[in-house]
Amino acid sequence: MGANQQALLAESAAVSANDPNFSSVKLLCHFDGTNGSTTLTNSASGGTTPTTGTESLTTTSPLFGSASLNCVSGASSSASAADSTDYQIGTGDFSLELAIFTASPSNAGIPLDFNLGVTNVNGFSIYLFSGIFHLYANSGVRITGGTVATSTWQRIGLFRVSGTTRLFVDGTQVGSSYTDANSYSHGAITIGNFG
Repeated sequence: MGANQQALLAESAAVSANDPNFSSVKLLCHFDGTNGSTTLTNSASGGTTPTTGTESLTTTSPLFGSASLNCVSGASSSASAADSTDYQIGTGDFSLELAIFTASPSNAGIPLDFNLGVTNVNGFSIYLFSGIFHLYANSGVRITGGTVATSTWQRIGLFRVSGTTRLFVDGTQVGSSYTDANSYSHGAITIGNFG
């Protein structure tokens, strides 16, 4: 895959069908499709479907299914969903899961962003810098930890439960827990912005 990066928000369809909270899922993109396709599908119960920039689906080394989203360097290559009340988290509990595959873990990148290019909003970003995972929220880096792997799929989870936010990589918590009373009011999502 060279210097290309892949980002994937996905979950097994079988698991989704058996999840008692599935009706609360707003974005579920398997990124299945044919090589080179720019059509993305949101199979969740609500939320808008992200649209692509210059990236497309690739059938090379998908995590599961037939393809994954191939994001090359540059913000224009990311997928994004417009600001929507469906993605405004507020102060409640939430869970976000994604998987990434990167050939250049030392490069900066933002696999998931609820804040990109918007001022005076309360959003957050999961980003990579110097081979380490970071959570940026409330105008600062709140969690740092875990090592970004080379050419290997890694599952990332961000969860807030009862006012505490934790970041997980491959099922293991990285960094410290963040006492998080933020009301996340921004509802735009960017997936796979790699610089």
